[in-house]
Amino acid sequence: MKEISDFEFDEVIKQGMVLVFFSAAWCAPCKDMAKLLANVKTASVVKIDVGKNPKVSVQLGISMLPSFFLYKSGRLVNKHCGTLTKKSLDAFLSLAV
Repeated sequence: MKEISDFEFDEVIKQGMVLVFFSAAWCAPCKDMAKLLANVKTASVVKIDVGKNPKVSVQLGISMLPSFFLYKSGRLVNKHCGTLTKKSLDAFLSLAV
């Protein structure tokens, strides 16, 4: 999973189906979710560490971690705050296909 910065965000989300995973180094549930996200095949998965890159998370109103925003060619198609199971992640991703 590629980690991106605030400066890359706008360009990255324009590149097809992109799942943006908002995380932080201190977030234990985020570490568990990273393992699950490693198996995603239907979208490119990128991570933003909100501690290192606060600009985008503030603009989007991220107040809970982990948070997931799914973009399709730059357009937000789904979002979720909190952890996901494999089944709920699959359902989350399928809404945008």
